[in-house]
Amino acid sequence: MANYRKIWEDANGPIPKDKEGRSYEIHHIDGDRTNNDLSNLICISIEEHYKIHLDKKEYYSANLIADRFNRVYVKGYKMKPRSKEHSQKISKALKGRPTGRKGSKLSQEHIERLREVNTGKVHSEETKKKIGLAGVGRVPPNKGKKASKETIEKLRYPKTQEHKDKIAKSLTGRKNPEHSKKMKGRVTHNAKSLVFREISYRSYLEASKKTGISIYNIKKELCQKN
Repeated sequence: MANYRKIWEDANGPIPKDKEGRSYEIHHIDGDRTNNDLSNLICISIEEHYKIHLDKKEYYSANLIADRFNRVYVKGYKMKPRSKEHSQKISKALKGRPTGRKGSKLSQEHIERLREVNTGKVHSEETKKKIGLAGVGRVPPNKGKKASKETIEKLRYPKTQEHKDKIAKSLTGRKNPEHSKKMKGRVTHNAKSLVFREISYRSYLEASKKTGISIYNIKKELCQKN
């Protein structure tokens, strides 16, 4: 919940809902979203909020309000459902334009709130498919680029205790996903001990390190025996 909504609720009680079950909105009277003084906050319906920004010709804000419930402005300040064709036209028109938050950084409080909300959240199978399809054909922005030494150092395993504590905190409460039968078979196969020259090892790497023989030659020797 946004901070200004909580401030308004603490003073006036729960934010009401309209006949369609949509929550009323909290508007900043002076237009400054950082001014969360109670005297600067007013509770209005989503249509009224839309009309205020539209009359001020703040089309970006008005469009964001309309997008929250997939509606579009028509004459008389009434709303109607947006067609797929109209949505596609808007998407095409806005393609490549910078968003309102581009280049801005989230506050630490906002990051912590997002982490708290999303910790332990599990996507449905339908959502997973949508996420997968959305990435089809996209080229990673770092493809073909070489990481700088500074970036490589950042990506390495954390060295400081503070960094380790941050990672431990972010992983608290998370549940590991269940492995598929195929993956379980791989894990079981990898867990089996490797016998090389009558000595058991946990992996080819361990056998190579202790014997001084390359992994390729170990595998070759084992294949010849079998």
